[in-house]
Amino acid sequence: MVEFRWFVIANNMMPQKTELLDTYIHLLQEKSARDIVSLDVSKLSVIADYFIICCGTSERHLLGMAREVQKYYKESHKKNPMVSGSDTGWVLADCGDVIIHLFREETRKKYDLEDLWKKAPKVFH
Repeated sequence: MVEFRWFVIANNMMPQKTELLDTYIHLLQEKSARDIVSLDVSKLSVIADYFIICCGTSERHLLGMAREVQKYYKESHKKNPMVSGSDTGWVLADCGDVIIHLFREETRKKYDLEDLWKKAPKVFH
């Protein structure tokens, strides 16, 4: 369980963007996400401030991670995030300032978002 997220929700405070990023990464780590990379795209895109890119071992694993992200987002923002993709090897969760890309390994290699967004600095945790 992520202690930080319950503090934020209990006090009706919106977390800062970097705190959100850290929380999502922790949630994904708890769900055994592999090869997590976060990119700061704030200076390159108006879509979001951060991308999180990671891998899961199966479609079921991807959907399980997406459900956990949805659950947290709904608790903290009082609305559902936009989640799309299933049975494609790529599930995307649009959480406003943070967009989370959940991939099967072979799909991640195919689309290579890290190369596409190579000008975006990596955010280390």
